[in-house]
Amino acid sequence: MGLKVIAFDRDKSAPGFKYADVQVIVSTKDVEGCIKEAKTVSQIYNVVGVFTAGADVEVTVASVAKTLGLPGIDPRVAYICNNKTEMRRVLEAHGIPGPKFTEVNSLTEAKSQIKTWDYPLIAKAVDNCGSRGVIKVITPEDLDKVFFLAQKYSSNGKVLIEEYLEGSKQTVEMLVYDDKFYLCSIIDTHYGYEPYTVETYHNNPSRLCLEDQKLLFSYAEKVARAVGINMGAAKVDTILTSNGPMVIELTARLSGGFHCQYTSRLAYGTNDIKAAIDIALGNELDVSDITHKYERAAICQAIFPAPGEVINISGIKEAKEIEGIHEIFILVEKGDIITPYQSSADRVCFIIADGDNMEETEERIKRAVSLIRIETV
Repeated sequence: MGLKVIAFDRDKSAPGFKYADVQVIVSTKDVEGCIKEAKTVSQIYNVVGVFTAGADVEVTVASVAKTLGLPGIDPRVAYICNNKTEMRRVLEAHGIPGPKFTEVNSLTEAKSQIKTWDYPLIAKAVDNCGSRGVIKVITPEDLDKVFFLAQKYSSNGKVLIEEYLEGSKQTVEMLVYDDKFYLCSIIDTHYGYEPYTVETYHNNPSRLCLEDQKLLFSYAEKVARAVGINMGAAKVDTILTSNGPMVIELTARLSGGFHCQYTSRLAYGTNDIKAAIDIALGNELDVSDITHKYERAAICQAIFPAPGEVINISGIKEAKEIEGIHEIFILVEKGDIITPYQSSADRVCFIIADGDNMEETEERIKRAVSLIRIETV
């Protein structure tokens, strides 16, 4: 695209820094710190856009863009997307159906607020991502433990407790340009390790029928408009219940989890990231970037070795030789400790594959999984 990159990260050894033209060491969660650094670099360089994908820093991006007079959503809108309780309140005010919910500051308050509720419930850290602090409350006796686990991951110490919804789960990824919503993709997301919500894999495209997918896109657009997303990316995580679609959460950015980065590109030949960057630059959207060139199938699946110290890793080379296996990401090495799986952030290995159809892709993934060994003690 002919652009140079100024990368912000709190970690001086951040992997992305080696690809960036300028490195700025500052936490992307530190809004005021990022604004200060952005003002400094804008005096040296011609900063033309602010962007993130897969990182829950919408508030920082929106605030920096506003400070520098660049395209972006209103920081208040970004805050609504980043705060699960505020999102629920806004959708409720717009008459969009959702689960019963309450925000609490303490275990005592939680017990008081939900004493007449039916179980199971779900407790959530108000403002984290990667399913950190999102835990199913199966019985009243579980609340004591679950509350403090959720609170641990909430920056303000508050916990959102919701009615537990049953149904299939999806992610609807969209771009907004010139007041029009464009559908990039709908994927199915799958979870395990109850009572925690750890994503085990996603398949792209969704297996839902076309009618249900149209319903989800229309619903996701309605949700995004209600919270005020009027440009750029909008990612809405949904659950298709017996009473219709409902929101799990939403963000004003593109997805993580190798969704827009890999499986959409493999399934459709699209370039959603370039399209989103163009909007962030104030350029005209090139619709061809998000137009599906073909319809194939792609999967990103995690592998879950037994928790413990890693003593050996094998089978990677052989697995990569399987047709359709595009990437295998191993996030641990010998000597590292794998912790018990309590959130999607605890995953340590990902396989990305594609095929002409979902059945072929599943078979390729299955073969790769059978070869990879991450041994622990």
